[in-house]
Amino acid sequence: MADPATKNPLDYPLKQWFFILGLALFGGWASWWAKVRDGRLEVYNLAALIGELAISAFVGLITFFGCEYLNLAPVLTAAVVAVAGHMGGKALALIEELAEKRVRQRLGDGS
Repeated sequence: MADPATKNPLDYPLKQWFFILGLALFGGWASWWAKVRDGRLEVYNLAALIGELAISAFVGLITFFGCEYLNLAPVLTAAVVAVAGHMGGKALALIEELAEKRVRQRLGDGS
């Protein structure tokens, strides 16, 4: 298995890109649909759907690369990407918080 630090995103097959994006987008669609069912969004609110899908795709890709770096099993990676896609902006905030803690640890700021 290749060292995760030397993997190049352009080396992944196209079908893997489509699969990961599909999982993330499906998670985003499920999140949007749950909001529609709960009455928080109107079904014809196309801007909300597009926003949800864009955030889900972005978070799904970030999550995929994190999982690849950690050498997680492909089945676990798929599950984590789908859940992150469903979480959307919440997952993005969590990733941001974890990254901030990591930077603070590296810089020696214990807060």
